Amino acid sequence: MQRRKFIKNTSLIAIAAGAFGNIRWNDNHFIGNTATTTDILGPFYRPGAPFRTNLNPPGFAGSILDLSGTILNDDGKTPARECMIEIWQNQQNGLYDNITDDFLYRARQKTNSNGRYHFITTLPVPEPVPERDNVFRPAHIHLRISSKGQQDLITQIYFQGDPYLAT
Repeated sequence: MQRRKFIKNTSLIAIAAGAFGNIRWNDNHFIGNTATTTDILGPFYRPGAPFRTNLNPPGFAGSILDLSGTILNDDGKTPARECMIEIWQNQQNGLYDNITDDFLYRARQKTNSNGRYHFITTLPVPEPVPERDNVFRPAHIHLRISSKGQQDLITQIYFQGDPYLAT
């Protein structure tokens, strides 16, 4: 299933892993023409995240990242309504919350009638690679998109300018 996502209201250009198509700013939002690629679910997925928009914990005082987009059907034009969007990322210490009832930096929501979603979070940090000193994965956000009658799309968003993208 092909999906496109559009990132809005950020000062960073986000790209999905493996999607190196045309992404441009039109003075209002980013526009892309490349289907989002799929990825593995990974070891840090955790079902049951709460329905919420804001992933930042109470008392958060860092920089805000608004992440929003539109999920489209296979035709690339029709909004995909009622899709479940699950999102997760690491904490500012580089680790994932896999055990607390707070589901830190994890959330889910359904797209609206226009296929839109919106999360408030912060820019994740590069992730240390276990057993490899001084090796990091670039900062990234995980997404799982589910829709009735469609195969789930699992993907990741990386950020232009991250020093670990090249390695």
